[in-house]
Amino acid sequence: MPTIPRAQAIDELAAAVESAPGHNLAQVYYEMFPSKELPTPAPGGPDLAARIRSGIEPEVALDVWNTLFPMSRRAYYDEEDDTFHYGECNSRYVGQLE
Repeated sequence: MPTIPRAQAIDELAAAVESAPGHNLAQVYYEMFPSKELPTPAPGGPDLAARIRSGIEPEVALDVWNTLFPMSRRAYYDEEDDTFHYGECNSRYVGQLE
């Protein structure tokens, strides 16, 4: 199971959000802000990616990760090492599967 530092995981996650298709961005928004309604106009990938890069909790990052990379639900964050662990099949985000 690959292991990457949190900073790298956040960068990869933000890059995936930037290039994700629009219909996936609503789900990303709901994972990041579960108690808020989707605003109109909805935030775009670059806006959500900027929010991810500005700092989100590891648990929220995992929720977004599992939304964009559904092939591996075994991703987890190791607080002691400040690293993310994920399955090999996470190499493609959900937008690339369609």
